[in-house]
Amino acid sequence: MQPRASVMQDLFLTIYHINAKMSTNALNIFVHKTARTRSAVFSAAALRVTS
Repeated sequence: MQPRASVMQDLFLTIYHINAKMSTNALNIFVHKTARTRSAVFSAAALRVTS
């Protein structure tokens, strides 16, 4: 019973690490896109304020 539980734990950890890596990549892409959008919004707001 012990080896099987250990195998299940290894499988779970592997799936967890794959999911964590994928979600980190998705988060980085999302942050990058929103950062570009945010900088565009900020520059538009700055232009509106200065003019």
